[in-house]
Amino acid sequence: MTPAQWNRLLRVGLEALRATNPTRRVLIGPAAMGTIAGLASLDLPADPHVVATIHHYEPLRFTHQGARWEAGSAEWLGTNWGTTEDEQDRRAQLEAAAAWANERAVSLVLGEFGTYEQADLHARVRWTRSVRMEAERLEMAWCYWDFASDFGVFEPSSGTWHIPLRDALLGH
Repeated sequence: MTPAQWNRLLRVGLEALRATNPTRRVLIGPAAMGTIAGLASLDLPADPHVVATIHHYEPLRFTHQGARWEAGSAEWLGTNWGTTEDEQDRRAQLEAAAAWANERAVSLVLGEFGTYEQADLHARVRWTRSVRMEAERLEMAWCYWDFASDFGVFEPSSGTWHIPLRDALLGH
């Protein structure tokens, strides 16, 4: 779906929702898979109950290395994350998203962020902690993707937490 198509569709959907739920909070993200880059094309309706939401999986070569649904991701195996430049890139990306929201006087939720299980655990923890801390610094609510599958922080088969990831999310 193109950004223009999405912008038209979200207005139709919001109008239908407002007919019966005039004050319900509605999260709306951009086309382009909800990415920060997609915010440039998102045309939010003027509605005090709309909250913008984004997904953050940058750099994709790190967060999705080895992901079976991502073409070429097997070649990314071994990609690391955590240099000063990596931190600066992450900060700049999330600051740009926060600036976009501030310019429009709209709340912004980091609706998804996470790393696929094939990435090095220590690097996953560094990245996760870094994204969570930056979101909180920017006063952005956040949601981790996901609880209990291949990005998960919990292992349902054993009933155990991936403690380092859990601690990165909880600030320990």
